[in-house]
Amino acid sequence: MSTRRAARDACFVLAAALCMAWAGTALCASNDSDAGKNPAALRQLADKGDAKAQNALGTLYAKGQGVPKDLAKAFKLFQQAADQGDVEAQTNLGMVYDRGDGVPQDYAKAAELYRKAADQGYAPAQVNLGALYIRGHGVPEDDAKAAELFQKAADQGVALAQFNLGLCYEYGWGVPQDEAKSIGLLRKAGVTVQKPDID
Repeated sequence: MSTRRAARDACFVLAAALCMAWAGTALCASNDSDAGKNPAALRQLADKGDAKAQNALGTLYAKGQGVPKDLAKAFKLFQQAADQGDVEAQTNLGMVYDRGDGVPQDYAKAAELYRKAADQGYAPAQVNLGALYIRGHGVPEDDAKAAELFQKAADQGVALAQFNLGLCYEYGWGVPQDEAKSIGLLRKAGVTVQKPDID
């Protein structure tokens, strides 16, 4: 493995880990916080085919919050919601395949699911798909496509996307190398950037 490839992998493995944590321990949390507190209410809605409830209940099962941890039930619920086009569920299901949580790890399937949500403008999916492109997992390695996806999510104010795009500009991965843009993006992401004193 080349030094360049090893450095990229190290940067984006860290970024992917941060994304998993940012998205809610291992999976994206539901936006419906009131329903998320009541598994019984979610179960009723999920049984009626409510995609948001299916995703939220799946998240609870994946994390073992308020219900026993059950990755098989989480997977089924994410799949049901994802099949209805729910972007959070598509991203959650993509993360299940990306990490191999209760299923064989399948980067190509993860990329397919992330792409569905990313194409609908969902920033967490754009970040995750970009990380697959930068590393060539499940998709051809394509720094320019990764930078484009990071830019879309960064434009939505996502700090992790700003961080990833800052790395792209720092090292010239898919974009022209530009230290000023890199520093600006890293600062937007909340990273303290200091230039070393070299005398």
